[in-house]
Order: sequence, then structure tokens, then C-alpha cells
Amino acid sequence: MIARRVIRQFGFGAEGASFYDFTDLGDLTVFKNRYREVLDAYGEVLPEPEQQRMLDEVRAAYRHNTAVFIDLERERQAAAV
Repeated sequence: MIARRVIRQFGFGAEGASFYDFTDLGDLTVFKNRYREVLDAYGEVLPEPEQQRMLDEVRAAYRHNTAVFIDLERERQAAAV
């Protein structure tokens, strides 16, 4: 989904969106479900401070990804002028 959006919104070719190509993982629904199961199981055995640290890292990753898309949009708009 993200790769298609990046290609459509920013005009990248498949190579430019290859970071978001997860076809090597096989069935993505199966992968995501298993990934969540593993994270949930792991989270249950982590002490509270480690759970919080993990959540902080997830939030930081989302902020960084959002910043990338904001920068890409600025560049796209600047190029259109």
C-alpha cells in the first residue's frame, strides 16, 4: 500500500519505492499476523521499563517516517513551482 502511494503521489518508479517492497516476505497477512503474535508474546515477558522503551522506539519510527513523507511533499511542491 505504501509503495503504491509513494509511486502515485511522488512519481517514483518501482525502484524508488523498493524500500516499501515486501514481496519477499510472502503472504503479508500471514506475516503481519505472525509478527504481531511474536511481539505480543515478547511484550508479555518484558519488564515495564523495557515495554515503555519499545513503545518509545515505535513512536520515534513513526515520527521519522512521517517526516520523510512531509519532506517528500515539500520537494514535490517546490519542483512544481
